Amino acid sequence: MINVELIENLRGWIEAKVASRVELKVPVGDIDDEDYEIEFAHPSVFSYFVPPSSVNAELPYAPSICVQFLETEEQFKGTGTGDKSIRVRIAFVVWNPGEHVVFEPHEDISKLGAVAYTPNTEGYARTLDGWKDLVNLQDETLKQIKGAEYIEGMKVDLKSIKYGMFKDEEDSIYLYYPYWQGYIDFSVTLGATRLAPDLLDI
Repeated sequence: MINVELIENLRGWIEAKVASRVELKVPVGDIDDEDYEIEFAHPSVFSYFVPPSSVNAELPYAPSICVQFLETEEQFKGTGTGDKSIRVRIAFVVWNPGEHVVFEPHEDISKLGAVAYTPNTEGYARTLDGWKDLVNLQDETLKQIKGAEYIEGMKVDLKSIKYGMFKDEEDSIYLYYPYWQGYIDFSVTLGATRLAPDLLDI
């Protein structure tokens, strides 16, 4: 039960510190429709797995953040106490087929030689720039992780942080347009206590 509580606490922390502060594009059916209207939502936050829509239709697959424990190592001393080290993965999925707002330059007559930009929201252009949403979401998460010495009682090891985009078997960045997927891996530590023999059957 302890590990379940730890991962659920971390999921709640990510939801409060990251997901609640960010809004990203939500997938829609036909992105070629001239009447396509962009929608935004806070990322869904899951533990271990992102459920399929057939199981959970209320929360979108994207944008989403998934909290996973990759492995746990416990080392005990002669006193029966020790340390638990947990390797954590934060997985991200965002959806972005292209640019939805184009800022068109024109002369700003109020200032000599100045240029102003007017947004043109008619339609959108397909691009491969959706990865920027992913990287921005990773950056926001990294900022929160690095700024927290402890997360829900777990000490963050700042030297252990690794992040990037998921890759295929040929070590190429996985491209599943218009979805963009990446991760942050890091380690946390906390105290551990060996269970007394007379409590093993309880």
